[in-house]
Amino acid sequence: MKKAIFLFISSLFLVNTFAQSTYSINDWKKDLEFVNIKVTELHPKLKLCDVLKSWQSKVDSINEIITLLNENEIKVEFSKLLTILNDGHTRFFGDKLTKKWFPIRIDKFADGFYVTSVDTMYADLYGKKVVEIGQYKSEITFELIREISCSDNIFSHSYFAPLFITMNSMLQGLGIINNENKLNLKIEEMNGQKKDVEINAIDYDSDPVYSWYWLHNQAPTKHYISIYNSLNTLPLYLTDHLSPFWFKYISEERAVYLNVNQCVKEFEIFNDSLWKFIDNNQVDKLIIDLRNNFGGTNSYLMPFVHQLIKHENINKKENLFVLISSKTFSAALHFALWIENHCNPTFVGVPTAAGPNHFAEPELLELPNSKILIWISTYLWQITVPWDERIWIEPDIKMDIQASDYFTGRDPVLEKILK
Repeated sequence: MKKAIFLFISSLFLVNTFAQSTYSINDWKKDLEFVNIKVTELHPKLKLCDVLKSWQSKVDSINEIITLLNENEIKVEFSKLLTILNDGHTRFFGDKLTKKWFPIRIDKFADGFYVTSVDTMYADLYGKKVVEIGQYKSEITFELIREISCSDNIFSHSYFAPLFITMNSMLQGLGIINNENKLNLKIEEMNGQKKDVEINAIDYDSDPVYSWYWLHNQAPTKHYISIYNSLNTLPLYLTDHLSPFWFKYISEERAVYLNVNQCVKEFEIFNDSLWKFIDNNQVDKLIIDLRNNFGGTNSYLMPFVHQLIKHENINKKENLFVLISSKTFSAALHFALWIENHCNPTFVGVPTAAGPNHFAEPELLELPNSKILIWISTYLWQITVPWDERIWIEPDIKMDIQASDYFTGRDPVLEKILK
């Protein structure tokens, strides 16, 4: 009985520890009011009566329970509010969204969940399969994170989810972990044996937009191991990943492999040199890789499409390939859609992170008290006809990369095209 009382008192202490907040309940209520006013004012989807009703109902619900929540739970409830919009461009972000970070990145592959980047302190975990994250099996944890992951579809969620696994505040607020400073994992070895490991939360000076995640594909730590410093030879789709765009001539296939990682202004100048090369060499096949392209500015892309239309020998389904993934989003998605609308491509890979007609052009704001940043979409981008209700581009040839391919540097998607 004494043991039971001790455990009960200990649990109360633990809850009270979590309940301590940097900001008062009144501060959080004012932040919620700010979010409500600004999103209602700016986001086009809240012009629809049924969505506005769901939104307001959730706002009222948070106001009713906010005094019972700790700081982490409040952040989770705020994030759940935004998921009503099903919009990957409208989201909370910034270094105030979490107190500390878990220095590990766990990505979803066709064959499970694996550690793709980790602090060198835990280097032996790199490349290992993760079957449990926190208190749940990995697939359940990913599904719980979906409650706070602002995304356009289930495929973009699979790309966004690993970001939240690094955030101790969000994991504790969701109930995935009890102790906000410890992340327990269950690892499955190659021989099938399982072992428990514990990751400690750390302080990390993250940039506001998490470029370590979107661009560098790393864990939130200064000293990390990832595919970029563990493989001697990278596959083409991971080569020179920080360059906005580049191309390679594969002479034996008479093919040009074009990797577009970012949609930026310099692409206009690059476009001229690319087509000049194609015109002066024997090129029958063009492979456009958008798998690592999370967007940018779409206004620099149409001259490429115009050139592609003119090159009838390439503009054929058997000669023009566009590689897509769950990271292909925003301006990169627009690029793929313009090629789809005006040319004759074969899409290869997995479905994209959003559909043809989606919300974008976010306005950046800061919550007045917590200083959490928020992007709010201000326009509906209608890339195709109004009745196009697709929420992703479905590839003509569906192929995903398995963990064994990733960690050994194979690219079965590109291999399939070249064969």
